[in-house]
Amino acid sequence: MEACQFTLSLAKQPMAWWSVFTCLIAVLGALPPGTISENEQNCFFCTIILFDYFRLPAGQMVMESLFEGGEGLWNTFKVAMILITIWAVGGFIMFEDEINENNDCTTVYQCWYLGVDAGFRGDMVGMHGTDHDDIYDAHALNWGDKSKGQFQWWYVIFFLAIWDFVIAGIIQGQIVDAFAEIRQAAADLKADKEDKCLVCSLERFTLEQNVGSFQDHTEESHNPWSYLFFMVFLDELRDDLETGMQNFVTQHLDAKSSDFLPVRVCFDMQQLDRNPHKQAEEEITMEQVLNEVKAMSNSLSVRMSKQESDINNLRKLVERDSGAVQQQDARLMSPRSGNLGDNATRADDSDDRTDA
Repeated sequence: MEACQFTLSLAKQPMAWWSVFTCLIAVLGALPPGTISENEQNCFFCTIILFDYFRLPAGQMVMESLFEGGEGLWNTFKVAMILITIWAVGGFIMFEDEINENNDCTTVYQCWYLGVDAGFRGDMVGMHGTDHDDIYDAHALNWGDKSKGQFQWWYVIFFLAIWDFVIAGIIQGQIVDAFAEIRQAAADLKADKEDKCLVCSLERFTLEQNVGSFQDHTEESHNPWSYLFFMVFLDELRDDLETGMQNFVTQHLDAKSSDFLPVRVCFDMQQLDRNPHKQAEEEITMEQVLNEVKAMSNSLSVRMSKQESDINNLRKLVERDSGAVQQQDARLMSPRSGNLGDNATRADDSDDRTDA
């Protein structure tokens, strides 16, 4: 039963059919030449696999830009078609004989077709001129010489100017704008992911100011993967085993409604709302922080000044005590020096008497 459900769900996926198609093409391309028909090169099938490039990020960006600017490009194509039609029909009316000298332009439709072929190449000289893009052999010598040929030349140049400077510029601008819109959308998505919770859409600043870390909130309280797991769990759970809350979410999922998601609310902020006095006590404004910092700075300055004064007093006491100690040492050393002199004199007298 589960295998059948899986097969049916897989059959509804376009990418599954694309994978089967590319595998079949790869098998046909791997066959030796002439297996399917005598003149057919089977390796041609391998080139179809190159379409798989548009599943890569670079190919997806190109396709996305075409879809993004598709409406503008379609409107520009209609303007270009109208412009080419006017120039082609006008050229048939005014220069039918001159055009037939170099090209076939016998009916309006044939001349219009020729004009479309030349116009989408960006230059009507392919309709009016030769294979070498020459409308006439040589330019006019003066204003009155080859007057119709000069007018035909200006007619072609005027279309070239409009096509190159207006139509081509509009097309390039629309493609560039499409890429710019894609990049801007990607940047907005990245900024939204970094600054807002995917589940409740609350801003990072609001969450960090009220409930703490934004990362903890998105990884624990409102983890998107947890919500996805819960949805898968409900999809696989039998209806008769669902609780009231689970049945409530299931009904919204079946109706493709997201009203069950906690938009602009979260449990932690609801807890704070229930006790506003506590929240007011815990809130610390920037002014209070600055005042506390200033108070701490003043207290530190006073303490440092007091310590500096105590150090100066201590140095004076040390210097005074050091001087007193030096004076005491000097007084003690002075009588001792006198006694040593008297002893030396007595020793000399005793020696003299001994000699006599």
